[in-house]
Amino acid sequence: MTGSLFTKRLNQLFEEKCHPDGERYREAEVEVGTMQLGSRVTVSYLSRLRSGSSSNPTFEKIGVLAKFFDVSPNYFFREDKEPMLEQVSSARSEMAEIARRIEMVEDDEMKSLFLDMLRLLEDVEQAKV
Repeated sequence: MTGSLFTKRLNQLFEEKCHPDGERYREAEVEVGTMQLGSRVTVSYLSRLRSGSSSNPTFEKIGVLAKFFDVSPNYFFREDKEPMLEQVSSARSEMAEIARRIEMVEDDEMKSLFLDMLRLLEDVEQAKV
């Protein structure tokens, strides 16, 4: 495996992102998932990307992998001191909690305002990632 940041990040996703039952994703599942998202990334191509033998994926492939693993495409190219997945997971769980609380607001105008503010916060979080 080469030391490219893309390769490192992709392998990190396979290690850290799991099914709800804790099982790690297999390359075949990622192939099916990316195909369902509109841009198939084959098992053989994933294997080459993970080993570093293919090092120049298209924006389309980067985007569909990011979408499958629920991270920003920037995740693959940004080196941070804190693990990116922890930041993303933390932000998403906080946003989900805020959304649950907003649903309890009875005034429709206030609820709409709060939802708009939440969407803006989500956009800011996405821009950071």
